[in-house]
Amino acid sequence: MNPARYLRKSAEFGTIEVGKRADMVLLAENPLADISNTQKIAGVVVRGRYLDEKQLSGMLHAVPAEYAREQQKVEAMLQHDPMQANRYLEDYDPLGRLTAVIISDVASKESVADLVQMLKTVQQNNPKAGLVSEYSINALGYGLMDKKLYQQAIAVLEMNTGNFPKSANAWDSLADAFSRFGDVPHALENYRKALEADATYSNADSAKKFIAEHAQK
Repeated sequence: MNPARYLRKSAEFGTIEVGKRADMVLLAENPLADISNTQKIAGVVVRGRYLDEKQLSGMLHAVPAEYAREQQKVEAMLQHDPMQANRYLEDYDPLGRLTAVIISDVASKESVADLVQMLKTVQQNNPKAGLVSEYSINALGYGLMDKKLYQQAIAVLEMNTGNFPKSANAWDSLADAFSRFGDVPHALENYRKALEADATYSNADSAKKFIAEHAQK
């Protein structure tokens, strides 16, 4: 009730009454007796439709296949119409999770030049596109590093520092990529640039430690 009152939506939801929005979870046992009972879901009512435990389980098992189909669809969009892909992801992937996975997968198949050109095409058409935001490119860089695709990671993170030269985090991520690639001189250079941008950013202590340990070698 309290969230509905706070949002001034008490007429729409917050209590179980005729005429109000029918979105709720039905639990098998009382969560006030044991909070772990919130995991014992017997059914869900969404938009007035009741889904029992069996239906929910079936939907859950269908997620991986549906996710794979979604990924293939967006990857095809990225290759043939990057702007359409960007619009789709902005509508259906507001947190950027799917975006990072898809671009990372595309990047593992494409050359560094083709990957950067694709991202620049999106940026030229829409500089504020979520696909080329600082967060998205940074997440992409780390996704590529996780796959040990360091040259691709360095290329996209260099693009990020070019777009956001005042971001200590962008320089720090590029330094991390060089470090993992084994290029200590460039890692040192970019950690210093991160500290120049902001001497107190979240990873500043680690950057200073790296510099102290490697600067004299």
